[in-house]
Amino acid sequence: MGVRNASVFTNTVIGSPPLAAETIIATTGPLGLFADNAQVLLFAFIEMTIGTAGTNLTLRLRRGPLVTSPLVNVGTNTSVAATNSTRFAIVYADFPGVAAGLQYTLTAQVANASATSAVNDVGLTAMVL
Repeated sequence: MGVRNASVFTNTVIGSPPLAAETIIATTGPLGLFADNAQVLLFAFIEMTIGTAGTNLTLRLRRGPLVTSPLVNVGTNTSVAATNSTRFAIVYADFPGVAAGLQYTLTAQVANASATSAVNDVGLTAMVL
């Protein structure tokens, strides 16, 4: 008897960070957990052009579809150069407990930006183990 693990993926860009606001970049569809001790592996990729005057990029993974949903990871704050194209990848694990229709969200925030940054590509996968 085999087991088929659930997974969800999106490469749809929902938004690009305007100025210095935390913005939802991608949100997965609903994910069903088959056990209360299930581990969810998260894989995220983002390619974006940093807005004018942007100095730092913070990427966050959130458990839920909102910018106010609980944080899964500690936001990764990385120095970037304004108007440059940059790529980042994140791998993280979550232990959400029992949840039905669980979604994950990738957000981005560009510090000191005086113009909107442009998200050129994104990928977000949640895989239940």
